[in-house]
Amino acid sequence: MGYYVQTDAARGKVDYIVKNYGGEVVAQPRNWSDIPEGKALLVVVNNGPFEAAAYAYKQEEFRDFIDPSDLRPKEFVLIDKKLANKLTGYEE
Repeated sequence: MGYYVQTDAARGKVDYIVKNYGGEVVAQPRNWSDIPEGKALLVVVNNGPFEAAAYAYKQEEFRDFIDPSDLRPKEFVLIDKKLANKLTGYEE
């Protein structure tokens, strides 16, 4: 099961997360260990008519999102990890 940050629109999720949750747009991390301590990685995936702001909450999820065979456009945003857990309902 995935965990997602919900916003008020089907598109524009990166801007919404930056503006409302202090998100920082970053280049695609190469490794799970590149995610700073205390931060969470959100992967905003363009699915055509809508975007999904998915939480890469563990290494396996992270690998799935950076799979080179998945050609959907993606943007990567860091936010506070505790906030990501709260917004998505993920419990460590």
